[in-house]
Amino acid sequence: MVLFIRQISQGADILESIATIKARLLVKNLNPAYPLNIKWFVAEVLDKPVEIHQTELDPRCSALVIDKPHYDFIHIGVNKYHPRTRQRFATLHEIGQSTVNIKEILVLLKRRKTRSYEKRQMTSPPNH
Repeated sequence: MVLFIRQISQGADILESIATIKARLLVKNLNPAYPLNIKWFVAEVLDKPVEIHQTELDPRCSALVIDKPHYDFIHIGVNKYHPRTRQRFATLHEIGQSTVNIKEILVLLKRRKTRSYEKRQMTSPPNH
């Protein structure tokens, strides 16, 4: 995980991930009303209408997102037996995971793989 240092008003430094920074910028740009209307928020972020369905899911699953390019709506299923706060959190969590920039992930994985390969090369005995 890549972390950045951000100074806060009291002069203390805190570490933030890229995802946290992007989330903060997104909320700042959208300037949503609270309590957050999740259907509005997701539609604004993904530029596609949302349908939320209360459904029976495995107790270990709070929400799932089903979306295809040819669908008219993003379908979000939430576990009807979980508390409302958990459903809301899980919905936004799933949307966040489904909209992560895949290019960024691939670049980070490639860097990690390259560093791992270089480290192995440096510690391997020479071939004779």
